[in-house]
Amino acid sequence: MKRTALLLALFLAACGGSGSGIDPNLLAAAQCTGIGLENLDAIFSEVTGLLEAIGGTLPPNVTYAAPDYTITTSFGTIAGSVTSTDDISDGIDAGEAASASWNLAPLAGGVLAGNGTFNLSRLTDALFTVTGDGSVVDGTCVFNATNVDLDVDLATALGPVGSFDFNGVTPNGPITGTMTFDGSAAAAVEALFLGLTTTFTIDLDTFLPDF
Repeated sequence: MKRTALLLALFLAACGGSGSGIDPNLLAAAQCTGIGLENLDAIFSEVTGLLEAIGGTLPPNVTYAAPDYTITTSFGTIAGSVTSTDDISDGIDAGEAASASWNLAPLAGGVLAGNGTFNLSRLTDALFTVTGDGSVVDGTCVFNATNVDLDVDLATALGPVGSFDFNGVTPNGPITGTMTFDGSAAAAVEALFLGLTTTFTIDLDTFLPDF
């Protein structure tokens, strides 16, 4: 979705930044992972935003006629359906839950695509849990998130807390691991790449890896 992040990371590596001294194959795989996380984060925000808005004022880029919806974004069109065992016609209240399947169709000529399901359980007015999975393809970078288990508290400025497993395909080989979120502006990554265990973080503002 954004090539500037990858170009900036390559520039930093060349200038002795966060990638200095790192195997260039590993650095490229970590950059691919950051791109995948950025893409999934954008979709996550759009889909959970829709679920939060059901029963109220929908965002202007959303078309929702229960159970089907479409979300128009700058990187493609997200479409899917919402299901729930609760009556969510008036919104997802505390103690209620809903699931949204999603499929991302890229813009004309675009390379970004993906699909998955996010399940939102609202625990209180401000606190909810999101589970599910998602897969995104961005050119030669493939990113699959599984066993998503994140808590989001709207009453704070903190980011999500929790973790998910991931596996990815990069130009230099597959990468698998776990991402952990603690509410800060960085995700901690423990991964296996080309038979070697590695750890790094991904900045949740720039989505660049740091070793």
